[in-house]
Amino acid sequence: MDWVFLILSSLCTVAAFTFLRLSENFTKIYPSILTFLFIALNIVFFSLAIQTIDLGIAYTAACGLGTLLTTSTSIIWFAESADFVKIMAIIVIVLGVALLKIT
Repeated sequence: MDWVFLILSSLCTVAAFTFLRLSENFTKIYPSILTFLFIALNIVFFSLAIQTIDLGIAYTAACGLGTLLTTSTSIIWFAESADFVKIMAIIVIVLGVALLKIT
């Protein structure tokens, strides 16, 4: 269940940053409220995950998954660039997280 909490934490991070972009510098009320809601949920789920997962592993995995999902979301929903260097950098991050997990 601890890894489920970590994945939920990462999904909340993606939602928070997506709504942050949609809030247009906190000028739109509903995306702004949702930004803070998902940040709070992120903290709750992450705190549950680190009850049994080492903090360093949990933080690295959450950041790696959050980076992968946030970048994918920004490419798909906000039409941001998906050049070769960006894709390779994400692959390196994911491989680094996987290597850290198996050690």
